[in-house]
Amino acid sequence: MATVPGGGEFRPATASPGGSTAPGAPPPNPTNPGRDNRPRHQPKERTHVGKLITAIVCLALVALCIYGMWHGWRSRLARQSNMFGSLKEVPERYEGLTADAAFEGEYISTTIFGNWLDRVGFDSLGFKSKSTLLVYPDSIIFTRDGAKDLWIPAKKLSVITTDRGIAGKVVEKDGLIVIGWTLDGHRVQTGFRTRYAEDKQAALEELRRIAPNAVDAPEKWAADPAEGTEQAK
Repeated sequence: MATVPGGGEFRPATASPGGSTAPGAPPPNPTNPGRDNRPRHQPKERTHVGKLITAIVCLALVALCIYGMWHGWRSRLARQSNMFGSLKEVPERYEGLTADAAFEGEYISTTIFGNWLDRVGFDSLGFKSKSTLLVYPDSIIFTRDGAKDLWIPAKKLSVITTDRGIAGKVVEKDGLIVIGWTLDGHRVQTGFRTRYAEDKQAALEELRRIAPNAVDAPEKWAADPAEGTEQAK
């Protein structure tokens, strides 16, 4: 081995299979000297096809989810068609009548009593809307933006309580007013959240004033309440 000035050893450059080693060239593959060891890139066409397939799969999953929700809602409406009719209109006698109390807030939803996720499907009762709870001596009215107002006679109010959630909203403990009542002879429950937290207790007191026989817990509602078979007049 040759010696270079200064005492070091001279090592000749390793030649590539095709001859001399070019500056900056990658080292040869020690297990297969004849193989090109440079990194290879996939063709752009293959990359684009992969992305397209991924996008199609994602769109198919989204479409499947939407169809599932639509089909579930249609099944709910079909199941409830024999339970409920259309909401009764607010009687004309309330036109221009001043309510004893009014509370701004949000109507959350109406569900089957005892199942806070089983929404009532007709007349948008299962969906949220901006609302005002109006309390009269003989009834309450939920005004609802974009939907028919909900009128409930006081004699049909059976449960007046609080809870943390109902279909459409979950909040802090006892953050919602929940009212159990009868609709077309079936038990339901309606959730409402006052706009201002300090209004919640006042609203509960007004509700209990016009429905003194209403219980304060769902489990206290009798198994066969007499008011459950009455219809609003």
